[in-house]
Amino acid sequence: LVYLAAENIYMGGDCEHAISSLGSYIESFPAGSYLLNAHFYKAECQLKSRDLSNALVSLNYVIRQARNPFTVPAVLAASRINYSSESYAAALENYLMLDGLAETRLHTIEARTGKLRCYYLLEEYANSIDAARVLLGDEFIAVELKREAHYKIAKSFLAQDRFALALEEFKIVSGDARTVEGAESKYRVAELLFVRKEYD
Repeated sequence: LVYLAAENIYMGGDCEHAISSLGSYIESFPAGSYLLNAHFYKAECQLKSRDLSNALVSLNYVIRQARNPFTVPAVLAASRINYSSESYAAALENYLMLDGLAETRLHTIEARTGKLRCYYLLEEYANSIDAARVLLGDEFIAVELKREAHYKIAKSFLAQDRFALALEEFKIVSGDARTVEGAESKYRVAELLFVRKEYD
């Protein structure tokens, strides 16, 4: 009855009171039958009110359980929170899980894009290159994502002092100097050619 009352408040759209009611249920019934639902609904309300740190606590509870109807939306929400808060290692863990669970193409692309960005920001350059190539294996991804993938491959090769491979990727991106990646890539092409003494 305690849970059903809390759920009715949630279903009625009163998130402020739902957070309190669902929280009370979670505290009062640590082995309750509706903990999964309570945590997910509480997290949804906390996301709406931008209480991200507390939402993440409940989302992680849902994620730790056996796969359930809330698993994918919970992993998706947790990945976005962790990435936006610059917790890239945690976000990477979420994206890796999402890539294995994704049921739609959009979720797969978001997972693989997230993996690429996290690996790159964590300076795991070999993994960054691999993740970018997986993303590029989808011929239907947006032009912006293709450019980002080639750019991050180039920057990863550059960080590894693999200049010839970096040059080839920078050349691909340098075709459109109107973008940030394109402008830098055009400069990097010139820089690497200068280092190689290809002055012409």
